Amino acid sequence: MMISKTWMYFVGMLAAIVTCTSTDANSIRLHDSVVVDSPTVELEEIAEIEGEYAQKFAKLTIGSFTKSSELTIKMEDIRQILTKEKANWGLLSLAGFKKTIVQSKLPLPEVIVDKSIEPIISNTIVPVDMEKRISLLSMVEDHFASRLRTSFKDLRIEFKSNDLEKLSVSTVGKQYEISPQGRSLLGRVSIVVNQYENARIVESFRIYANVTKRVVGLVSQTSLRAGDVIPVDAVELMDVWVNKQDVQPIASILHITGQILRRPIRKGALLYARDVKLPALIKKNQLVEVRAVSGALVVTTGAKAMQDGCLDEVITVRHLGSKETYSIVVTGKGRGTTAIPQLQSPVNQEPNQTFAHRGIK
Repeated sequence: MMISKTWMYFVGMLAAIVTCTSTDANSIRLHDSVVVDSPTVELEEIAEIEGEYAQKFAKLTIGSFTKSSELTIKMEDIRQILTKEKANWGLLSLAGFKKTIVQSKLPLPEVIVDKSIEPIISNTIVPVDMEKRISLLSMVEDHFASRLRTSFKDLRIEFKSNDLEKLSVSTVGKQYEISPQGRSLLGRVSIVVNQYENARIVESFRIYANVTKRVVGLVSQTSLRAGDVIPVDAVELMDVWVNKQDVQPIASILHITGQILRRPIRKGALLYARDVKLPALIKKNQLVEVRAVSGALVVTTGAKAMQDGCLDEVITVRHLGSKETYSIVVTGKGRGTTAIPQLQSPVNQEPNQTFAHRGIK
């Protein structure tokens, strides 16, 4: 038991030493009073700053002269400013006087009194473009519209109420950066918003949105089975909202003319390119005419199809004589082609050489 308590004591002492060493090495010690010659006050002007980490805050502006040539800056105010700047108080210590009196060498701006009889015009009215979108919400919408190459009117972006409150602020005179996270800009999207002042981030927060995009696509007006030829009156072009960026629905009836369905389609479903294919020109177990090509030489033979095949599709067939299987490219109804190696000259050709490896003799 004594060993355990001793071990815990040494661990506690070591932690205290490390903490003290860490904070003492990065310290900010406030002066009692200073005089500056600039309209603003930086932290390094009113404090002694020691340590590499503490020096990161040296140029931080903590006050400015407006109505008076003297400022009183309290330690608690500086602590709040440093906390807002994400200061790590495990590495940084703030000490010295509880408040610092700062005086400016610069005179305050002279107030010009107009003694003319002309009335002083104040609060000049500047025309405001009421059509201009100036909220942070509109900036997010415009960013997505630009990235998705569409109008913000063709986007539906939904936020939670607390996120909408963060986006309700005006962007006039402010600089923001909108950074969607992840590959897709549709569906559930994480967004990081950074606000900058003088090239430094002064505020950063993350919000989440559900984003859908309005597109024109073919929608099935009835349920269809796999293998059905798609009737023109069974589909209709409609405005639809999609939440996937990697696939686009078919947007023209011409793209389905003469094609058949690869899978069943329910009523009201969108049609995609992956859902349709050309009708089979070769059926499984059908006898096929195969043209084997080698340079200028063409050999015609017969084979049995092992699967259905559409135009330009590669399928497997079985040679009627050797029973070996090989691949052909469908070129027409009941027809296909395959390539065979270039024939050797008669001098170099071995006796009884065949194309048995391709199923052709």
